[in-house]
Amino acid sequence: MPSSLNTAGMILHLPDDWFEVELGSADPTAWLGSLGLEFTDRADATAMSRALAAIRETFVEDSVDWAALYLPQPNNGIIGAAMIVDVFELDVDDSPESYLEFVESHRDLRTPELDISAFSTWRSAHPSGELIGYSHLALVTPDPDAESSLEERAVFAVFPPGESRMVRITFRTARLGAFADMTTETSAIVNAMTFDLAPA
Repeated sequence: MPSSLNTAGMILHLPDDWFEVELGSADPTAWLGSLGLEFTDRADATAMSRALAAIRETFVEDSVDWAALYLPQPNNGIIGAAMIVDVFELDVDDSPESYLEFVESHRDLRTPELDISAFSTWRSAHPSGELIGYSHLALVTPDPDAESSLEERAVFAVFPPGESRMVRITFRTARLGAFADMTTETSAIVNAMTFDLAPA
């Protein structure tokens, strides 16, 4: 059975091989121990723990609202993908239409740091409102002296009706082939989520 998490008005149903990243504590030790990962003989458990701690630290530094990691089981020391959930305040003129227009304006983005290709967008209904989605490949070069890396990304923006906030769910993986069909598989995860952004 998938795990169900209720956080900040969001109910997130996670498949068994997705694990919430605990972001609130300064010490990740307890979180790493709580994952209950069963490493195979091929895995370097120490290196995997360090990688998980480093990813968690990045999420904390970026002040993301919520995050999870795809850790295929049995665990061979592979981090399949990351999922990040953020809640944003909307300006008066913000809407699904304006967001889609903004997304489309980046279809041919080419900068020294980020090169976008295989770009696709869609618009659909979501149990909690209207959804704008897009996917692409991103060639990421952090700085001129750094080696470039290729990521596959799928992003979903959900606009609950009558709310002044929206939810953005971002999936990222540098392991091309981690998903048979990233858009379809991540869409299923997002469609199992519900969002109630009314003030507590």
